[in-house]
Amino acid sequence: MSLTTEVTVAAAKLAPPAAVIWAGMVGWGPQQWTYVLTSGYIVLQAAYLGWKWVREYRASRKAGAQ
Repeated sequence: MSLTTEVTVAAAKLAPPAAVIWAGMVGWGPQQWTYVLTSGYIVLQAAYLGWKWVREYRASRKAGAQ
């Protein structure tokens, strides 16, 4: 296993506990995290849907021009 892979795996294993410690220091509870994560998920879904629509629109225009 390369050093980069080992560092990536170690960082991935460290991320959840570090997030919990940070959240405790900030004073956020599970309810606030649920709001933040749900909001982020909604934003990502909306961005993906917009990108998908634009891609489909461009493909339909390209197909119509031929």
